[in-house]
Amino acid sequence: MFTFIRYIPVLLSPFFLYLSLKFIDFGFLYIPFFSFVIFTISLFKKKRKIITFFIFFIYWLLTLFWILNLNVDLTGLQKILLFFGWIFLSALYAFLFSLPFFLCSLDNFEIFLIPVIYSVIEILMSSTRDFSFIWMFPSVSLVKYPLFIQTADIGGSYILTFFVIFFSVLIYKIFKDRKNFKRYSLIFLLLFLFVFYYGIYSLSRDFSNDKRTFKVTLIQPNLEGYMKESYRDFVDYRINMIKELLDISLKDDGEILIFPETSSPMFFSYESPTRRYIKNFAAKNKKAIFIGAIREEEDKDIYFNSIFLFKPDSSMEYYDKIRLVPFVEHLPYSDIFNFIKKIDYGQGDYTPGEVQKVFNYKDVNFSGYICFESIFPKFVSNFSKNGANFLINVSEDIWFIKGDGLKQHFYSGILRSVENRKYLVRVSNPGISAVIDWYGNIVWKSREGKREVKTENVKLNDRLTFFVYSDNIAGKILIYIFILFIYVKIARRQNDRKS
Repeated sequence: MFTFIRYIPVLLSPFFLYLSLKFIDFGFLYIPFFSFVIFTISLFKKKRKIITFFIFFIYWLLTLFWILNLNVDLTGLQKILLFFGWIFLSALYAFLFSLPFFLCSLDNFEIFLIPVIYSVIEILMSSTRDFSFIWMFPSVSLVKYPLFIQTADIGGSYILTFFVIFFSVLIYKIFKDRKNFKRYSLIFLLLFLFVFYYGIYSLSRDFSNDKRTFKVTLIQPNLEGYMKESYRDFVDYRINMIKELLDISLKDDGEILIFPETSSPMFFSYESPTRRYIKNFAAKNKKAIFIGAIREEEDKDIYFNSIFLFKPDSSMEYYDKIRLVPFVEHLPYSDIFNFIKKIDYGQGDYTPGEVQKVFNYKDVNFSGYICFESIFPKFVSNFSKNGANFLINVSEDIWFIKGDGLKQHFYSGILRSVENRKYLVRVSNPGISAVIDWYGNIVWKSREGKREVKTENVKLNDRLTFFVYSDNIAGKILIYIFILFIYVKIARRQNDRKS
């Protein structure tokens, strides 16, 4: 009977964790629920690794279930590959989330290394060149509480992940180790007060270096991802929608009109009626237009997922997406191993860009990054380091409008704005579009699946946060601690074998 009862928490804990992030207004529950996960794992000695992996595998199956509900017309083969991709990603993340428990004992000081390892995993997973995918790490649980995410300007989302897991470990120790109840309670209180008062201090600061503002017009077109009619109908539909929304945007006085990723079905690499129309519109109305489209390298069979800036002076600039979605936009390491290029299951074949560009318009510097790139803290921080006064994230989210993926993707923008102390303008099709201030507050947010045109003021800041200026030194310290821990652990095992 006792054995059966022990397995009840095993079944409940992944659902508790998942629900705390699904209903993000109650995201703070992630901390006690993670403590419950630690408690559940502690109930098992012989089967601890299997139980740990099982808990996180179920959790990630739930969290990534939206992958099976993509709003895409797939072939039978693609559906099968998508299913196995869901299983593979869930298993990979289950292993990564289990790894700290594989390495650390719950019965001694090693338990306090678990938060360090989680942060290190997040750092390393965001640093790999072609195979990066950091999604819904513990830091996301705090996005609805601006007061408690302000330390992100010190150590990015990595330090928030550290705090979330550290608080969870402390709660577990407070209830588990009654002899040291006061000690752990005091540590919990001191750490909480630090985060709390740093939040109050940060929210009282004005991060603008001058009083200038810049008016941006967000255009959420609510375009269909594909049409079952002819491709010509699809192209005409999108072009006509762009023209219609440009006319609507003239009712406001935005200085730059921003469309989502791949809004235009036409290449802007060459002269075309659509490119000419947008150039003329920008010149005639004295407005810049920022719009996503595919770029083809002239005289080469190379394609980029890009954003184009059309200025009133008829000049045009662009940024090529650098961090491509693995297995969707680009096969990892296909530029190194030629045999990978021969694999074809209907995926995209974009080439990654090379330069993290800063645009300038009316003496205002800004950077735009595309879709998936928003989940990488260090990557986005480079735009700030390069001189951006505010950030723009354009995205095509029609593919996962049916599940949790739409909101999960949106949450990362809140953390990026605090890490960089920059206003973030997010323009998505079919939502969620938003303006987020440098405290992580949502100034304005669109409705999902609705056509909207909205003009907002963004404040400017060219100063760097400690996270950006120090090149994430807090994260590097955590990595050094992890390396030292592994070194000591290996040395102890070798000594034990000798003795």
